[in-house]
Amino acid sequence: MVTTKKLLLIFCLTNIFYTCGAQYIHLTKSQWDTEHKKLISRVPFIVEGTVIRQSMFTSQNGQLLTCSILRIDKIYKGTAQIIIGTIKIITFQSGGSVTVSDMGEGLYVNQSYIVLGSQADSSHLSKNMLQTDNIATIYLNDQIDLVDSTQNDFTKKRNPSIIVSDTTSKSNTVTHHYIAAKWDRVGYKSMEELYEFFKSSGITIQ
Repeated sequence: MVTTKKLLLIFCLTNIFYTCGAQYIHLTKSQWDTEHKKLISRVPFIVEGTVIRQSMFTSQNGQLLTCSILRIDKIYKGTAQIIIGTIKIITFQSGGSVTVSDMGEGLYVNQSYIVLGSQADSSHLSKNMLQTDNIATIYLNDQIDLVDSTQNDFTKKRNPSIIVSDTTSKSNTVTHHYIAAKWDRVGYKSMEELYEFFKSSGITIQ
């Protein structure tokens, strides 16, 4: 009986997960932009940097989490609380070496991102965490993958259909487009294009 209840619970949770995720799959770029602007206004921290180290740990409330050490290069939001240097990013563990944010994306060592997050509370922490330049610890809400030229083939394989701005086409889906950054299913052809979106959302670009 216990096993049946557990299976039923897993089935229900899986159903909820896919139902919640499915609502985002068919969004247009305009709809994605609206969702992203809401997130930009909501989160207290937006930083750009490279993941240099990761370690798994069990939080104070018993969750299996991952601490990614991000070397910050730019701060777009949260300059009053954080500085250029290293900072801890907390994500849930999905198995193996990949960690996931609320939106289901992965963080990888030696990859660069723009991280959007909130202050991690005490339940997400552990007494034996790695020391960083910043005292604050960020709980990852979402991230923008920064893609260099050597990563574009890999990016296309993982994302065979990425939405980009393309006024010359009736469709806003381009299947083989080289991009500089990817946020969920939205691709940005240059960092300047992404920065312009940030500016339109009230973020100051130094």
